[in-house]
Amino acid sequence: MMERLALEQFEAWKDKEKSKRKPLLVIGVRQCGKTYLIRHFGEAEFEEMAYFNFDGNAGLQSVFDYDFNTSRIIDELGTCAPEVLYL
Repeated sequence: MMERLALEQFEAWKDKEKSKRKPLLVIGVRQCGKTYLIRHFGEAEFEEMAYFNFDGNAGLQSVFDYDFNTSRIIDELGTCAPEVLYL
């Protein structure tokens, strides 16, 4: 039931007009299934998706050291997986 409710909320987020859609933030306690839900949703609803695990990865974490310019961050993450289309 909880999984279905979360996926319905993700789908409502996806159905918003792209120009009005804000980033999707998923918060919760440890080990409650956040990563599973996001990956399941991404694989089911998008042709391609990118998954980055920043935990313990200093290289990925350093992307945020300079500033929070989204264009620059997306470009830098794109060098990690250039064949993936970032949604």
